[in-house]
Amino acid sequence: MYIVDEAHMLTREAWNALLKILEEPPPRVVFVFATTEPQKIANTAAPILSRLQRFDFARIGPHAIVARLKQVLAAEKLAAEDDARHLIAKSADGGMRDRLVAARSGLVVRRGAVTARRVLRWLGLIADDAYGELLRCIADADAAGVFPLVDRLVEAGADLSEFVNGAGETLRALLLVGVGGQPEGLTSGCRS
Repeated sequence: MYIVDEAHMLTREAWNALLKILEEPPPRVVFVFATTEPQKIANTAAPILSRLQRFDFARIGPHAIVARLKQVLAAEKLAAEDDARHLIAKSADGGMRDRLVAARSGLVVRRGAVTARRVLRWLGLIADDAYGELLRCIADADAAGVFPLVDRLVEAGADLSEFVNGAGETLRALLLVGVGGQPEGLTSGCRS
């Protein structure tokens, strides 16, 4: 098996050089071309696209990650709060393997129950009450109130891009609740 990662970086000439071997591969030889930008392959590899099978992979939803975390943590005989599992799943950003490995290694070393507070510190996430404070500032039209909040986050070493992303997710969840929906992965801090 030959795996060509970042296959979208291959030039038209490189694809043409592979054409013959892809048309008549040796027995039991498989080529895997992995890419995050398939549209670029369509532009440079037009002659061989008919000789390839395409498999598209998508991110895994938070519900599936939480369910798998329950199984893994139970097998490891670790107790975990629901909020802790949701925080781990939310931070996974659709990637199961990295979060499972991190959950096993990071949480097994720390004895005791897996709590939301520990997960927040361990993953460097921002607590939901910071988003609640931001929403209060917005609702009260208190622009000056945002600066002390941001100062505290910076002082605590928080990643501000993480805060902006989390604020966007919080606003989306709030809008969804406003139209009668049920957002995924809310912790109890978000629901209160």
